[in-house]
Amino acid sequence: MKVEGKNAVVELFRSNTKVDKILIQQNQKTELQNVVELAKKRGTKINFAPKEALDRESTVKNHQGVIAFVSGYSYASVDEILEHAHQSGKEPFLVLVDEVADTHNL
Repeated sequence: MKVEGKNAVVELFRSNTKVDKILIQQNQKTELQNVVELAKKRGTKINFAPKEALDRESTVKNHQGVIAFVSGYSYASVDEILEHAHQSGKEPFLVLVDEVADTHNL
């Protein structure tokens, strides 16, 4: 799975999601230095490439100079979520979203 954009990629690292590798636009190294530092701290593979390569790789066409590649997520079923809420004695509260590319849009 690909995650595109500076803020979205930073949030991946902050949430301790395993990031397999990141692709950084060559002429954006200074602007994306904090992303590079986060990736280095986590031992994430970093590739620098021209803008054209990121444009080709981009799904949403708004990569802001960085694309992260992550493994698939492990999802829980609705029944598992409800059962967990029941076991913890809490009322379940579910929010369903689709195709959120940037967590700041929530």
